[in-house]
Amino acid sequence: VYLYKVLKQVHPEIGMSKRAMQIMNSFVIDMFDRIVNEASIITQINGKSTLDSRTIQTASKLQLTPGLAKHGESEATKAVNKYHSFVKGSSDAKLGSGATKKRVSQSEKAGLTFPVGRIARYMREGGYARRIGGGAPIYLSCLLEYLSAELLEQAGNAAKENKKSRIIPRHIMLAIKNDDELRTLLSE
Repeated sequence: VYLYKVLKQVHPEIGMSKRAMQIMNSFVIDMFDRIVNEASIITQINGKSTLDSRTIQTASKLQLTPGLAKHGESEATKAVNKYHSFVKGSSDAKLGSGATKKRVSQSEKAGLTFPVGRIARYMREGGYARRIGGGAPIYLSCLLEYLSAELLEQAGNAAKENKKSRIIPRHIMLAIKNDDELRTLLSE
């Protein structure tokens, strides 16, 4: 669902085959594992019990290529700041008598498509650290969304070049092959 929403943000007129969706799902899961495992190791080395957004940032710099890490860091920092300003702003606001607030998801607060709450749950249940900081799942969700959007954009371009309206596994392969950053990232 989330990958499809990201695809529609990048290429509204293009669809994706079931097999291509499975490949993209595997890509997201692999990136999640890489980054969170590295962050877990960094947390242990530093003797901390909390895996925070700074640790995710460091892990992403170690796991991603320099270009992807730089742009991903920029996007993720904006998302974390947007989330914190939203939370701070909503706690300062006073409610009138009888007024009810609409529930807003963490993803909406951070301006993301990927599910922050679900990423947080996976991080907690995975046992990567004793504690998970509030900004870590937001930062990681944004990174994963950025990486997915980057790959989907390239795959969509490959589909357009081949005059197709749906992304198939071959288009994903071509996207990786034709982009230096993605090729380097996924050749490891």
